[in-house]
Amino acid sequence: MNIEKTYEKFERLMKRINNLESIEGKLEWDKFTYIPPKGAEILAKQTGLIQGIRHEILTSNEMSKYLEELESNYDEMNQTQKANFREMKRTYERNVKVPKDLIEELSEAKSRGYSIWVKAKESSDFSVFEPQLKKFVELQIKYADYIDSEKNPYLVLIEENEPGVGTLDKLIGNFENLKRSTIPLIKSIQDSNVDINRNLYKKSYSKKKQMKFSRYISEKIGYDYNRGRIDESIHPFTVGFGPSDVRITTFFSEKNPLKSIFSTIHESGHGIYNQGLPEKYLFENIGSYRSLGFHESQSRFYENNIGRSKEFWEFFFPQAKKIFPSQLREYSVDDFYKVVNEVKPGLIRIDADELTYNFHIILRTEIENDLINGRIEVSDLPKIWNDNMERYLGIEPKKDSDGVLQDVHWSCMEMGYFPTYTIGNILASQIQAKMKKSIKNIDEKIRNGEFNCIKDWLNKNIHEKGCLYNTQYLVKKVTGSDLDTSHHIKYLTKKFSELYCL
Repeated sequence: MNIEKTYEKFERLMKRINNLESIEGKLEWDKFTYIPPKGAEILAKQTGLIQGIRHEILTSNEMSKYLEELESNYDEMNQTQKANFREMKRTYERNVKVPKDLIEELSEAKSRGYSIWVKAKESSDFSVFEPQLKKFVELQIKYADYIDSEKNPYLVLIEENEPGVGTLDKLIGNFENLKRSTIPLIKSIQDSNVDINRNLYKKSYSKKKQMKFSRYISEKIGYDYNRGRIDESIHPFTVGFGPSDVRITTFFSEKNPLKSIFSTIHESGHGIYNQGLPEKYLFENIGSYRSLGFHESQSRFYENNIGRSKEFWEFFFPQAKKIFPSQLREYSVDDFYKVVNEVKPGLIRIDADELTYNFHIILRTEIENDLINGRIEVSDLPKIWNDNMERYLGIEPKKDSDGVLQDVHWSCMEMGYFPTYTIGNILASQIQAKMKKSIKNIDEKIRNGEFNCIKDWLNKNIHEKGCLYNTQYLVKKVTGSDLDTSHHIKYLTKKFSELYCL
């Protein structure tokens, strides 16, 4: 058998499958940005069709034949070919178990769900979204059961985003470790007398100027506007159709410019990762990002480890004062640094401070796990959500839009996504620890606005690798160890102990 000819045929099929996924991504971007209010049904049909065609090709006898032939001649392939084969085989084995009609039903329901969620959130009425969410949960359970009926269905869904995450017990154990370590720190901060000037929130900030400053930051840290764009959406997100077409969104608050600033930095981290993926492997499996945990490590790294550092604002604060002179007149960089790092338990995840953020993720992870495993009902979610917010953060939502309806993820049937945020936080601190040993005088470089060294390091060690390695190997190759909460706990403890004089 001529393995090269077989691989060429496999490669053509693989690129077609991934191109269709990219086309679906553009429909998704349209859904979250400029679609007319009544356009959701048309888009649902279109995405359902694309998903159906993609699934048909992916699970075809032709693909099965190529995978079988390549596996029989595995040792004859080079490293790149082996990586493409490994990733496609995993995708094939998950999808071949799921009937095409369920794939189309999932896709159409997902497309309809967003517009229903928007209406529910705008009216702050969970009952509007409840029937749709109940249907979503049923579909997700059915989907997980087709893939692996012997495994915890919630772990199956997590593995959709985070292949090779390990056992659910190990993941929850990491989360429990974070809880145990940070609860005392939060309590100490609440008892602290450090003064924070909150007058920033008493002023008004024009959307135009917020966009100007957010764009300036994102471009300076490395997001390339020749290969990307920024728009506004109800919930910030990033989508990439290849390294040369990456799109991010942000949102604005007239009374709180920090929302747009940090959502833009976060999404720019995602965008920089997408733009750093290997262009030569466009539409090949190896040319994709490694996992959502890795993706979130990039956005959280830029948003928090870099974007909330003292050195970062020593560079950017003078520009902020030029754009918002009257609003920031009374502030020094030290004052501003305290404001952007204030620890104050809040209701909204995307507004959460760096220290309490993980509790928002832990809450959602526990709810999803119970929901998918049938231990709680959809109708009980508002009360369960509110009770857990009170238990973890000592606050309770007064309305559904600030509680169970606040996140877009469930409207997109993305259960199993939330854990990747905390995985990203943990990994970001591991990456920072390694980077500080690799880049000489990195704090001084940040202070001087020299961010290329950071982007280049991430490009070389993470982005350009795409899916060449499996997740566990890449984590160890980049950081020197497996996923380890100790670096994140040390980072949080040192930073906030100093900030709050503990």
